[in-house]
Amino acid sequence: MALSRFSASTQAALAPHFPPGQADNPVDLGARSTQDPKVVAEATLGAMFADEDVDAVLITASMCPQEWVDGLVEVSTSAERPAPKPVFYAFEAGATSQGLRDKLAARGFVYSNSSLETSLAIAAWKRRSDWAPRQEPVRPNGCGPHAAMPRGVLDEAASKALLASYGLPVNEGRLVASADAAAHAASEIGYPVVMKIASPDIVHKTEAGGVALGIASADEAAKAYDSLIANARRYKADARIDGVLVQAMAQGEAELLIGARSDAQFGPVVVFGAGGVMVELLAERVVASAPMHAHDVGAALDGLPIGRLLNGYRGKALDRAGVIDAIVRVSWLAHDLRGHSFELDINPLIVARDRCFAVDARLQID
Repeated sequence: MALSRFSASTQAALAPHFPPGQADNPVDLGARSTQDPKVVAEATLGAMFADEDVDAVLITASMCPQEWVDGLVEVSTSAERPAPKPVFYAFEAGATSQGLRDKLAARGFVYSNSSLETSLAIAAWKRRSDWAPRQEPVRPNGCGPHAAMPRGVLDEAASKALLASYGLPVNEGRLVASADAAAHAASEIGYPVVMKIASPDIVHKTEAGGVALGIASADEAAKAYDSLIANARRYKADARIDGVLVQAMAQGEAELLIGARSDAQFGPVVVFGAGGVMVELLAERVVASAPMHAHDVGAALDGLPIGRLLNGYRGKALDRAGVIDAIVRVSWLAHDLRGHSFELDINPLIVARDRCFAVDARLQID
């Protein structure tokens, strides 16, 4: 933000009340030549409100006599002549300014005790003034709705099956219940593969030793199956174990998180941002009501740190279009679940230069 430059007409209107050089932005009340606070306030604010280059007015009070500022408060909060532009107030004079605070509060106006806080509020107001309305969402082809939805806590396989039915790209996988079946599935899917324990009672698979990466042969797959089952038993002896997921190992240059949930106030919402190992380092993320248009998803992504990586920061661009399409499809799934309490977590969505895959997902529908 920048301080506005007063127009010639504004300077002319202020000139009778301030010495030469003092009718510039910011205006110093302590240097005024007209002594009546109300007259000075009416002339000063009237000139600023009429100046097309002035978008908002900031009134601060620190060491100056409070009666000088009281005139500005009286004029800017007048019920008979409401201010035509936003007016922000910052009072840093401690107890000396309490009368001004009480007057503003009684009249329904907000204030701050910090010039920094007020400046941040003005900056937020400016950003809000740049807001553009969201576009009308368009349901993609092959994206529901389904006549009936599953209920309960869905494991990874069931969660990804539902995602795939909404057109999201998921890495190929099979649920197996023996070491021989794991070796056979890995050979058919093609190496390398990743293997994960499948259990509704083990959410954090890595912590449980329930993930094996880079499996490159049938023998390794069989041994990994036995190891994953043993690790799961040690981690949680009473865990229900459905088997082991054998999946194509997706590789990429970025990982995102896509989630959705039912919100008591806003209804179905979609959440997205950096995922995987970057989820805490790049913690900023978007939360938006569902469903969403692809244009709005793209604009929101570009405002995130992870968006710079998708757009090709220090390298070739990644599959940004695929990420946007995945988020749009998740938003429609959230919309279709609007009559339920639900929570979806896709982490990570692995993004390469020409494709992306949801490699882990968990969905609960009550």
